[in-house]
Amino acid sequence: MTMDTPKNLTNGATQVAPVGSIEASEDLTGIPGTHWLIVSVRALAPDGEGRLDLVNTSTHAIRALYPSPEAQVRFDAHTFHGQPDRPPERFNPHGLTIRRGANGVHQLLVVHHGVRESVEIFTVDTRDVLPRIHWRGCVLTPGSVTGNGGAPMPDGFVMTQTTLPIPKKGGRALNFEEIEGGRSIGEVLAWSSRSGWSKVDTGGDLMPNGIETSADGEWLYYADSVRQTFNRFSFRAGAAKKHVIQTGFHSDNVHWAPDGSLLLAGQQGTLREIVEYFSGKEGAACGNARVLRIDPQTMSVQPLVDCADFPLASGAVEIQGTLWLGRIRGTIGRVDLRQVHTALPD
Repeated sequence: MTMDTPKNLTNGATQVAPVGSIEASEDLTGIPGTHWLIVSVRALAPDGEGRLDLVNTSTHAIRALYPSPEAQVRFDAHTFHGQPDRPPERFNPHGLTIRRGANGVHQLLVVHHGVRESVEIFTVDTRDVLPRIHWRGCVLTPGSVTGNGGAPMPDGFVMTQTTLPIPKKGGRALNFEEIEGGRSIGEVLAWSSRSGWSKVDTGGDLMPNGIETSADGEWLYYADSVRQTFNRFSFRAGAAKKHVIQTGFHSDNVHWAPDGSLLLAGQQGTLREIVEYFSGKEGAACGNARVLRIDPQTMSVQPLVDCADFPLASGAVEIQGTLWLGRIRGTIGRVDLRQVHTALPD
């Protein structure tokens, strides 16, 4: 395993311009080859309903994508045999990942909570004036697992799962001392249509969070929020070829950029500080929003955003020269990358 600690990661844009009034833009992804952005609007109340919003990044107009009257059910009984054949009655999305498909039809993976813990699979069809979404099926998570992020594989997908220090029904809340003392609260799982669920032994992670994969399924790229790291892991070679870089912040979601780099977003601060700020604890403070551009081959890092006025940042994608940011609580924001002047770290 290789471990690096890059220097000078606190450069980048210091201002993020808010767009719209989305209440909780947990994650976001751009639709390939278009100016459209999909935002995961997670319900903040335990029994609430979330949605996927569609954002026109040219006009900043926002509309509901799913659930919506235009959304259709096209169940793939072959791939998802034995799984529920209908969408959830109450929708509550979390992590998002999209993969480019053929002829303007793409696959969207959505980690889902609420009435069922699952990964919901959609196709997004861009061949009309407005993108259309079709529900294709889902995979229930094993046991009591709560998903976080997901990414496609040639015969299925991978998913990170996280047990946050918040009590569940019939369960005990983890305390921060346990986590800060090195107790793992998550892992990486893989699902295949042939063999179902299995654990991926990535070698000692504490809280795997956002995740992406290479097109051939050989490489995993994921954040560990508690360790404040970004990781590259080889399915073929295992932990022996794991490459880890220290980010210096609570690393959250990661997404591919148009140039083949990876965009990692997150928030300065510990898990305790972020949870306390999110929960509205009196006197709680939240650090700067951070975004890094990472070369997946060399793992070199370029800082893009270091902003004090965009709390709880959780994800970033690039569309036509603009960086779009989501956050755990609050609306999306944008940064014109032409105005970002950063130097590569030493």
